[in-house]
Amino acid sequence: MLTDFSIKERKTSAKGVLSALQPFYSGSASFNGSRAILKQNWEHVNVKGVFREGLGNFDDPMKLFSDFQSERKKVGVHLNHASEITNTRCLFFGSEGDVDSKEKGAAARIKFRNNNHWFIGGSYTYREGLESAADSSQSRNHAMAVDTHLSITEELAVVLEIAHTSDTEKQEDCGHLASVKYDTGDLKFSTGYIDLGEGFKAPFADPLHHISSDARGLDTSIDYVKSEPIGLLENPAITLGFINLNRHSDDRKARELDASLRFGIGKRDTFFVSWFGQEEGNTRTQTFRGNAERNWNERWASRLQVSHSISNLTRSWRLTFDTDWRRESDSARVSIEWILREMDTSRLSPLGGKPAS
Repeated sequence: MLTDFSIKERKTSAKGVLSALQPFYSGSASFNGSRAILKQNWEHVNVKGVFREGLGNFDDPMKLFSDFQSERKKVGVHLNHASEITNTRCLFFGSEGDVDSKEKGAAARIKFRNNNHWFIGGSYTYREGLESAADSSQSRNHAMAVDTHLSITEELAVVLEIAHTSDTEKQEDCGHLASVKYDTGDLKFSTGYIDLGEGFKAPFADPLHHISSDARGLDTSIDYVKSEPIGLLENPAITLGFINLNRHSDDRKARELDASLRFGIGKRDTFFVSWFGQEEGNTRTQTFRGNAERNWNERWASRLQVSHSISNLTRSWRLTFDTDWRRESDSARVSIEWILREMDTSRLSPLGGKPAS
């Protein structure tokens, strides 16, 4: 059974989904898919309560609190207060039910700004929980950071951040970030140096695309979006990201390259291709994705998606074709998917041997 509801007034809104599943082998229903969110707004303050929904992210360079790094099955409250020169955000949450982490925590951020040319911010996060289901002892962590953003011109800005963490396991360590950002609207360019100590631990932070400690090096990204057509290409968008790091612990190299292209041809056809490569030590991973979409008319559309991943030990292919038809009150969708996964079973060679699929 799946039921959703929504209520919206001028200052209050609520929405939720009630999902009840009853397995064949059990007489009791499970409500693991249920979720809800409630919002209340005033002139300068808004409050959001969630049940298995996102609480939002901090906007500092290291993203000291990223909702995707916290326990997804949670209950929490988000408070936001804005004035002419300050913006304050506070979060309180805990894991819902008997989940493995038994996580609970809080986060706060305050930002002072001056005519949008300069601001300084402070962030703090606290976490208490289990590191693993087999370990019953509680782990506690504190992370705090100070960051500043200085606009040199309308397009050029300098960003700095210093963070300090304290943990019951890794004790104390620091992280530093300095970057330059250039933004013209169509073109966004960012490059900088980041240093995360070997014992740096901020459980909710996402400073380097899932690399959270024991790293130092360069992080560069370019985003280009053309609002006007280029020949036959409609609204082309290009993204390029590059990370080149060294590990503090053993000076091992870690590199990532991420590139994507999105464009349309005419008003009906849209294409997207991306490639991601990662290398660290002897481990190498490459992933290619492609997507083509055709809108036959206002109600009928079809999509073809292909992805290919290869690493030292595995290779995989995934091909999906789906088509859907929709109108105001009804919709129908048909999807066909083919998946192939090969795994190296050779005992002697991690790169050779006969694959099993």
